[in-house]
Amino acid sequence: MSEKENSFKKLWDEIHRYLELNIEYAKLTGAEKITVLAAAMATSVIVGVLAILIFFFISIACVHWLGMVISMALAYTIMAAVYVVLLVVAWLFRRQLIVDPIAKFISKLFLR
Repeated sequence: MSEKENSFKKLWDEIHRYLELNIEYAKLTGAEKITVLAAAMATSVIVGVLAILIFFFISIACVHWLGMVISMALAYTIMAAVYVVLLVVAWLFRRQLIVDPIAKFISKLFLR
């Protein structure tokens, strides 16, 4: 009987070790995926802020360039209209431009 008990003990120890290793692997995999997600979010924020700054200065340059040809008030109005058109386009295509790429990235990250 002691040989049977010994083999059951070994089996139990192996199962316990296997479960511990799987839990450790899941923790490491989760940490890796969260790190990749956080890095992607941080990169997106930095690139987004820089893009907004670039877009702002280009807009100011366009307004001043238009202001040399037409009045400044009309130049600012035209630039505002361009922003409204961009906003409407972004709103109409928000699923293709924003939602789908984010969902695809997150599902690829967590399901691979």
